[in-house]
Amino acid sequence: MTTPERIVFEKLSREGIFFEVENGKIFGRPDFYVPNSRTVIFVDGCFWHAHSGCHLASLPRRNAMEWLSRFNSQKLRDETVTEGLASQGFRVLRIWECEVAMHDMRTLLSQ
Repeated sequence: MTTPERIVFEKLSREGIFFEVENGKIFGRPDFYVPNSRTVIFVDGCFWHAHSGCHLASLPRRNAMEWLSRFNSQKLRDETVTEGLASQGFRVLRIWECEVAMHDMRTLLSQ
């Protein structure tokens, strides 16, 4: 579990929200699953998911084209997973690594 995932884990626990961790039976393997609201939560790393405009995301100078290809593949996969889960009736939340500390889980889940 990454540090941002651990923060979300602790917030969900502290707020008394029942959830499952990394349910491998759900398409896309979300980081968290909240069954009573059919909500899946992904905690996306800013570098690996190429968070636009974020100070934690950058394009490495060495092998830049290869990295750009990886980032584009990851973005496409994220979109495919989000659309697939939504079509199965799941609510999909994606939380960026740089924004984890700002979110109140109960408020986020009630929106």
